[in-house]
Amino acid sequence: MPAEQRPLSEYFEMEAPSNGRKPTYSQDWPAYNAAQTSEKLLFLQMLSELCDLVTIRRSRRRGRPTSALRDVIYCAILKIYVRQSGRRATSDFQIAADKHYITKAPHFNTVSNYYNNQLIEPILKHLVRVSSHPLAWAETTFAADSTGFSTFQFSRWFSFAHQRDVTYRDWVKLHIMCGTKTNVVTWAEITDGHSNDSPMLPGLVGQTAQSFNMEEITADAAYSSRNNLAAIAQAGALPYIPFKRNATRRKIRVSIWRKMFEYFQTHREEFLARYHRRSNVESVFHMMKRKFGNTVASKKHQGKVNELLCKVICHNLCVLIQEMHEQHFTVNFCAANDPAQQIIWND
Repeated sequence: MPAEQRPLSEYFEMEAPSNGRKPTYSQDWPAYNAAQTSEKLLFLQMLSELCDLVTIRRSRRRGRPTSALRDVIYCAILKIYVRQSGRRATSDFQIAADKHYITKAPHFNTVSNYYNNQLIEPILKHLVRVSSHPLAWAETTFAADSTGFSTFQFSRWFSFAHQRDVTYRDWVKLHIMCGTKTNVVTWAEITDGHSNDSPMLPGLVGQTAQSFNMEEITADAAYSSRNNLAAIAQAGALPYIPFKRNATRRKIRVSIWRKMFEYFQTHREEFLARYHRRSNVESVFHMMKRKFGNTVASKKHQGKVNELLCKVICHNLCVLIQEMHEQHFTVNFCAANDPAQQIIWND
């Protein structure tokens, strides 16, 4: 039987319609209180275990010895967590040193300078992946979206329509893929504020598929394209992305486009019920901005990228702490001694 004539039930598992009531979820207050009251102590410990995955190969060089890269990365992430300037966060660096989470508290200027180092960007991205991996057993449905973080820089141009100078604040975009159950961020990319969202989806899907079993991916209509649907299907997941008004069921090679378009037209209510799981990605952005701020302080673009990656790592560690108290499990990043989790830095 041709694929166009097969019933949709072969491709999709239909869900029974709801009774029309909005679902409500109760809060586990004892677990929430325990997670919040012990978060900072657990954060310092888990961040130390996460930074232990960074292996450094130092080359012989003359001159003054450089600061330990592991300690600098630890303090760079800790600075974002406490939301203090480098000078005010120095006392937190010293507390971490007293607890033997780092060997020595680096100078605040050293931490600020490393934000602008493009060589630590892959290290931070790797830590984003590793910090989300303990929740791979819980996540099968994912959502993708982007949000803007404002900077302290401004752009200006002359408007001929209004005959005056127009000034606006620059911003950068954070593109993420997150789980819809725990709100953990599985991968992140940072671009300038005027970049498009759609071309970023295949990369987010491919990186997430390396650590998670993906069954469903939801995103808004800005990501509706044949290439994106094909990338999601290649990862073994179903794309729940609403189609634009000008979309048609064309006889094209991307069969997933035809299948999802038929499902979207004939079972609109079931489609939208699964699609609206993407609202969790808005919760992720709210959590990050409320807790770690909606601005970036770095002036250079590389500093903004590394600073946002540190925000993502802080968010993932806080999510892990919350889930540890609710689901009653422990996290040890180095327990499996998996070489794939190690990253080597050639200094």
